[in-house]
Amino acid sequence: MSFGFGVSDFIAVGDLAPTAYRAYRDVPEQFAAISTEVGSLHLVPKEVDCTWKEQLPAEKEIELVQIIDTTTTK
Repeated sequence: MSFGFGVSDFIAVGDLAPTAYRAYRDVPEQFAAISTEVGSLHLVPKEVDCTWKEQLPAEKEIELVQIIDTTTTK
């Protein structure tokens, strides 16, 4: 009776397992670094939003709002 895999398939998995482990063992550290950067990128626009409203002339604020509206509707 055949199950669709043989001894050679188990040997191939055994050969590939260490390679896969080495390739992906640093993924948690890289994910943590990416998460930190995305968090920082999330904070920057919030800070800019708070400060630009206080410091921009009214006509510049209108221009920026129009730009934001056109880019978010695409």
